[in-house]
Amino acid sequence: EVKPHNGAPAVFINGKPVFPNGFVAVCGGDPKLVKEMAGAGVHIYMDGMGIGNDTEGTYDYSGIDGYLEKVIASDPQAYFVPRINTAAPGWSTWGRRHPEECVKFADGHTGPVSYASKLQEVEASRDLALFIKHIRSSKYADRVLGFLVCAAQAESAEWFAPEIWGGQMGDFSEPCLSAFRNWLRAKYLTDSTLRKAWKDSNVTLETAALPTAHERRASTTLKFRDPAKEGLKVTDWYLYYSDLLAESINHYAHVVKEASGGEMLAGFFYGYLNTFGPFQQESQNNAITKVINCPDIDFFASPAQYPGRAPGGTSSFMTMAESIQLHGKIHFDESDIRTHMTT
Repeated sequence: EVKPHNGAPAVFINGKPVFPNGFVAVCGGDPKLVKEMAGAGVHIYMDGMGIGNDTEGTYDYSGIDGYLEKVIASDPQAYFVPRINTAAPGWSTWGRRHPEECVKFADGHTGPVSYASKLQEVEASRDLALFIKHIRSSKYADRVLGFLVCAAQAESAEWFAPEIWGGQMGDFSEPCLSAFRNWLRAKYLTDSTLRKAWKDSNVTLETAALPTAHERRASTTLKFRDPAKEGLKVTDWYLYYSDLLAESINHYAHVVKEASGGEMLAGFFYGYLNTFGPFQQESQNNAITKVINCPDIDFFASPAQYPGRAPGGTSSFMTMAESIQLHGKIHFDESDIRTHMTT
């Protein structure tokens, strides 16, 4: 659990505070590296692993069990906070089988599954719960502290808009449109209220369209939007777009807590408010208040900033680390800083 300790949030295992310094080996538990880490006093391992649903209709946890056993053989004091993915069953082909559930970008091409896909969410949540129940019933149950729950949408496993660094603009899929209209119904209730806010006498809650790429890039007052001139269509879109991702994160956090009886930690790569620069509006990371107040979330993670990493540099955090702490949660800074020995 995470609770206050000497004025700051801390991780407790069996009632005792521990320093949550973890190792991401990305090498399948290499015994040499595990022993080096254990010798340095690091006993928490945060490698990525599947959740046993690579093939639809079957569940195979043998590889997961083998990894845990391998690490513990090299470090008998090992604990784990694995990175796990929220991919639907048969994830490598899921998008091809359900193209209508995938992100559609402004240029027309299709990307990974949409955060708005309820089909993906239902199937992934079921498999995540089954995976956690397997862990809880295994002989390693007391070694797995919780999970860094990763996004199925991004190559980096971080929770933000897919393909954003390639300049892509989403999400124009049908699931996203449907979810946007539901969001508008909850906010405006009536067509007349929506028309007044959007300054559009023809729009209805049933016909409201996603703003085009041109509308999202346009502005009437220098680089700013003036709702008195152009209405709130684009503003509403960006509020919804970040809410969509926040709700997905909060949902999976609840799955972890429910499946584990509240005894496992849940964390996420999210809240990158200092990172995206001109892409920040498109990042879907702007609803951090909704996420940071979620009672089911125990920690956040983010890499160190990539600029300023050279010798003598400063780097910094991608997120609001102090705010996370003030909300009683842990911030993991992923120091994937290269040394002179890497290629």
